[in-house]
Amino acid sequence: MAIGKLPDDEAVGDDGGGESIFAEINITPLTDVFLVLLIIFMVSALAVQVEARREKKKVKQDQEQVEIEKKSGLKVNLPSGAAGAKWWRPRLIPPE
Repeated sequence: MAIGKLPDDEAVGDDGGGESIFAEINITPLTDVFLVLLIIFMVSALAVQVEARREKKKVKQDQEQVEIEKKSGLKVNLPSGAAGAKWWRPRLIPPE
């Protein structure tokens, strides 16, 4: 912090003998801190947006998968030996 006299003191011609002192604040460190904080907030905001997009895409894919499962109809689980066999009406046709 710098201390000095006001430049208008000599021009006024005040014979009172009192000198007015003013303090000058160096704002360079304050500006540096604000710029660093601005950069930090910009980067963190970008990271939050990217994560939100990923989450939105994941939710959309999950919803599409649920819709596909609903549209697919009946699911049948066959025993492992019957996986290659085909059914025609009530008869079992063995695999070729």
